[in-house]
Amino acid sequence: MALSSPGIGSGLDVNNIVTQLMNVERQPLTLLDQKEASYQAQLSAYGNLRGALATLQSAVSGLDSAAKFQSLTATASNTSVLNASAGNGAAVGSHAVTVAQLAQAQSLVAGGQGTTTAAIGSGAATTLTFDFGTISGGTLASGVYTGATFTQDGSQPSSTVTIGSTNNSLASIRDAINAAHIGVTASVVNDGSATPYRLALTSASSGASHAMRITVNGDGALASLLGYDPAGVQHLAQSVQSQDAQLTVDGVGVTSASNNVTGAIDGVTLSLAATGSSGVSVTRDASGAKDAIHALVKAYNDFASNLADATKFDPPVGTPARCLGMRRHAPSNHSCAARFPKPCRG
Repeated sequence: MALSSPGIGSGLDVNNIVTQLMNVERQPLTLLDQKEASYQAQLSAYGNLRGALATLQSAVSGLDSAAKFQSLTATASNTSVLNASAGNGAAVGSHAVTVAQLAQAQSLVAGGQGTTTAAIGSGAATTLTFDFGTISGGTLASGVYTGATFTQDGSQPSSTVTIGSTNNSLASIRDAINAAHIGVTASVVNDGSATPYRLALTSASSGASHAMRITVNGDGALASLLGYDPAGVQHLAQSVQSQDAQLTVDGVGVTSASNNVTGAIDGVTLSLAATGSSGVSVTRDASGAKDAIHALVKAYNDFASNLADATKFDPPVGTPARCLGMRRHAPSNHSCAARFPKPCRG
């Protein structure tokens, strides 16, 4: 096989000639690559600027709410007794609060059973009717009332639970009461005795008007276990008495069914935790306004920085003054020589 090399015998550097020709042919592609890089840089700059502007607009909008400049905060001097929070309608001022009694939800406990799974009674269809109201008068000893009266609260309708042959064990009765969602929570507690399992019933709401009365129609064994009338026969014992919270605010007596007391001080909620005394101070809260102003300042500085970066122009060394004058408002990513080739080449 014969070997050959371009240019042998002619004295021409063919390889160099080819390389030069290829470089010439490649110039349009190189210019396109340069233009693409320039456009990509512009798009990136515009994107950064747009994002900074959107952040600035959001920060300005954050100052629209007058509530940021008018918000109040409530502080308790003795947080072991109560906590306080301020809302709409609150006014700057100081108050003295004394808590004499916390609100409680009534709890009743049934007699002990040897097991939670054994059937109680004959399985006859039985209806448990729960009424809610206020117990007044009489005396209370060992969880049993004597001579008391029960006044049903008309705003709380009676609720019923049906017990039959399939759900008449202690555990099943508990589950049936809980599933009925009647404002009573049932649980089984173990007191460690020979018949340790006892059904405990607790009103879902605190306050004196949420005491329970339970009427049992049907199986006699269930009636003997669960029947409860504070003004009559009581087969359950009261372990926790229903009562309202009692407190004074600036010397004025206040009663509340809940330990979250609203309305005693305009626009302020008192969350009671224990008996005792505490001061409550309502002051202006400037933190919201400060945060909004700080956010605006930061957003403005970020926008100004992005704008400066997007519009700056660093002229090449040796650029004539006349070129700078012509390029003063031109984009920074276009060289003066590219935009004004003849005047700026010198």
